[in-house]
Amino acid sequence: MKREFKFLSCIVCVSSLSITNAQNLTLHYNCPANYFEESFVIGNGKIGAILYCGTQEEKISLNDITLWTGEPDTTVTTPDAHKAIPLIRELLNNEDYRSATEAQKKVQGHYSENYQPLGSFTIKYLDHDNVADYKRTLDMSNAVATTSYKNNGYNFEATYFALSPDSVIVVKLKTEDPNGINAILALDSQLPHSTIASNNRISTEGYAAYHSYPGYYDKIDSKHLYDPERGIRFNTILDVSCDDNSGSITSFPSGEIKIKGCKDIVITIANETSFNGFDKNPATEGKDYNAIVSRIINNATRQNYEDLLSSHIADYKQFFDRVSIDLGQTAPDIAALPTDEQLRLYTSEHQYNPDLEELYFQYGRYLLIASSRTPGVPANSSRIVE
Repeated sequence: MKREFKFLSCIVCVSSLSITNAQNLTLHYNCPANYFEESFVIGNGKIGAILYCGTQEEKISLNDITLWTGEPDTTVTTPDAHKAIPLIRELLNNEDYRSATEAQKKVQGHYSENYQPLGSFTIKYLDHDNVADYKRTLDMSNAVATTSYKNNGYNFEATYFALSPDSVIVVKLKTEDPNGINAILALDSQLPHSTIASNNRISTEGYAAYHSYPGYYDKIDSKHLYDPERGIRFNTILDVSCDDNSGSITSFPSGEIKIKGCKDIVITIANETSFNGFDKNPATEGKDYNAIVSRIINNATRQNYEDLLSSHIADYKQFFDRVSIDLGQTAPDIAALPTDEQLRLYTSEHQYNPDLEELYFQYGRYLLIASSRTPGVPANSSRIVE
């Protein structure tokens, strides 16, 4: 109890601090993620990605905070809703909560619309079959994730971040293998879409359902209603460049890109939707998403990788470095363990680990920064990074 009170008191005390956090706020694991709960998430407040950090195949789930089903709602579905309020109040006063739950349905209106997954980006490595010394990390102080290991005895590293100033996700692949990196890149989506690849770019254009029902609604078989002329549209563009000109990049009509022999690769991902506000029809009054996403990807790819990374870190730290917290020091041998092992010992054996508590506190702030920087829409941490 005393320990819990101390933790809460520290949170209150640090809420007004504005000092640079010099702590090691890093999640680290020694194997790829198999499930969402084990993955890393990155986001810039508009688009986000879930990283599983695989070795033979890396599948990155992509999301956009403005990609929802539905159209502007101008109808009044429950015009007499106010008449139910006195009954609901009476039932609550009588502690008849079951009846109150049923009565309040009269003021709810119809079901709300649903958030939609944007798509997935896959890297299929053609020769990563002898992996050793694997490690993946998420440095929350800089909002940068990395995967590193030896493949066939040579160092390989992947770096990931989502920067807000340029509204893109960046992935850098680097190897010391003299044969370079050999891989196939692809974009896909669960939504109706078409994909093309040309000039070292993949573009996936599609649309969300114009109406949807919740999964538990059993009065209709098709929960999502699609029409090419209705609903929010989107366009995702992926650009690939070989920084050292050591290999080749080939685009295929199937929508895939093949990388052969490159030792230093930068992948830039941008997305835009036609969402133009709650009261605008996204199909007929939407933003010019194609022009916007083209401008975003062109602006970002004109900059070099180091400038994008520096811009990202400087922008992110202006928010993250506002608060630091110090609850004590974890023993070095415990801190060296992978984060999942630390969590197991903390929960099952009540092992003293103040660094893990600090990490948990700061992780909440990290997620909020990653999911709440788009004007006109609410923070969406459970979706932009899911």
